[in-house]
Amino acid sequence: MSQQRHRAPTRRLAPLLRTGLLTTAAAVLVAGTPVVASAAPGTARTGSAVRVDTASAISTASPIRPHDFQVAFEVRQYGDLVGAGADNRALASSRFCDGNLHCSSTALSFQIITMGGDHSRLHTTNVSKASNNHCTGCQTLAGAYQFVLDTPEPITLGPDALRRLRDVETALRAARNQSPQTLKATVDGLVQQVITILDEAAAAQPASPGLKAAAAPARPKVTLNRTLDGWPGAN
Repeated sequence: MSQQRHRAPTRRLAPLLRTGLLTTAAAVLVAGTPVVASAAPGTARTGSAVRVDTASAISTASPIRPHDFQVAFEVRQYGDLVGAGADNRALASSRFCDGNLHCSSTALSFQIITMGGDHSRLHTTNVSKASNNHCTGCQTLAGAYQFVLDTPEPITLGPDALRRLRDVETALRAARNQSPQTLKATVDGLVQQVITILDEAAAAQPASPGLKAAAAPARPKVTLNRTLDGWPGAN
């Protein structure tokens, strides 16, 4: 199956970064922890920091493990940064199964980013790939979902928002035995739940001090980057 790649252009929110800044940051990659409850809350920063994060779900089905369902679900609260890079990947493969095994491989990756400030610049990559290698009648699905919330001021998701995101993760993991059509509908519903949670968090953010209500900018919306591979009717 073909690889679907979404490489969003670098989003310019303020003056451009110095050339090579994100390249330098990549050399000091910050490892992610795929548990919502452990995601560090965003804090106000000096605007001089750069973060680079990756999220990945990798699933492989074979005669040894005929059915594999992998989920990555990560929340990153960046606060006020100069710039950030976010890479999200869902990779699924099925190998060397015959028709009697009915092998299935599913990889789903949710990467949730919040960031704020006047000097932020974000580069995102979102990739899904599903492949079959000598696999008769195999079901191989990959879905990469990347949510980005930019706000004028640094935002911290509160306990209620984090709890609701944990509920989304639990529901996503519980969908492992669903058919592709049912799973697609389930995931689409959970994606909308994440967008709603982030939209409500942005709407609850206090306006900047001294900014008149009439002059306040429109509330930021969530940007969703989504790529699918292997799904019936989605290629």
